[in-house]
Amino acid sequence: MIKALTYDEILGQMKEKFRQESGFEADDASDIGIRLRLLAGQLYSQSADISFISRQVFLQSATGEYLDMHAQIRGISRREATKAHGTARFFTTFEEHEDITIPEGTVCAISGDDNQRYVTTAQAILLHGQTQVDVPIEAVNSGRKGNAAIQTITMLVNPPQEITSVCNITALTGGYEQENDYLLRRRLIESYSQMSNGANLQYYKEIAMQNPRVIAANAISSVRGPGTVDVFIDTTEEDYEDIDEIIEELNEAFEIAREIGVDVKAFICDYSADMIVVNIRPKKDYKAKDVIEQAKAELTEYASSLDVGENVRCSQLHRILYGIEGIENYEVASPTGDTKISRQNRFCDTEIYVLDRL
Repeated sequence: MIKALTYDEILGQMKEKFRQESGFEADDASDIGIRLRLLAGQLYSQSADISFISRQVFLQSATGEYLDMHAQIRGISRREATKAHGTARFFTTFEEHEDITIPEGTVCAISGDDNQRYVTTAQAILLHGQTQVDVPIEAVNSGRKGNAAIQTITMLVNPPQEITSVCNITALTGGYEQENDYLLRRRLIESYSQMSNGANLQYYKEIAMQNPRVIAANAISSVRGPGTVDVFIDTTEEDYEDIDEIIEELNEAFEIAREIGVDVKAFICDYSADMIVVNIRPKKDYKAKDVIEQAKAELTEYASSLDVGENVRCSQLHRILYGIEGIENYEVASPTGDTKISRQNRFCDTEIYVLDRL
């Protein structure tokens, strides 16, 4: 990559060259001094543009839309953010009522500081004589913050007058952030390091990863005997029916794409029970809460990037913690060494704890 020169470096080189050629200094107030400063500004702008372009040429350093262009060459696209979804039950305490229409877009929320909001995605009618009706809902905003445990959405925001309470009868799942540059670059580099040739394990893994609800996968051969390939996946979904639907979709795709004589099937992966526990000491000028949140966020991002069957590397944990400005000292209490993950399992990124204990 080409490093951009600063404005001062360019101007200094120009002044030095002028002194060598003319034998005297270019005064800043002189005509030549003004010209040199103007030209240095233009050269600095061009230098910055060239440096930026040189970074985007290589996938190891490309960012944003330029990284997307690299991915398109390999038939890979950035995963878009998804919204959590589930089912809520709306109640009325009125014994006598006409049919109550609950419009699409009715808002409910989790009570408390976070106050995540959810909307109904279909119209529902609570019939005369009934006291409750189930309605599909989804988070207003995309991302994992919209995921919610069962019976936590209990606040009505704009319900019909006769509706008196609400409660989600299923967990809200499927919320996931847009794939960031780090994760996309990692997938892209892997696609080059393990070239798919239509007949190897990488080929079947790439088919699985093309499903927008699959976030990690690993293909293993001969688990069920010679001529078999098992593809273990992780997904944004937690509902069994949704998972079964994804497995069915993948098996149909494998049936079309598989080699003759090869039996390919998809399975949901299990989760590793291992934990990451980090003790830190924040620097004096930093709030412990902010440092802990940053450390947990960066460790979670790393854990989320791990594929099915990929080990947790202590070197990566230390790299992340060492790079956080607000940490004066830290200790990785667990794991004490690289965590070995089964080829059929994936590390669970919810088992991460950062504590102010040093």
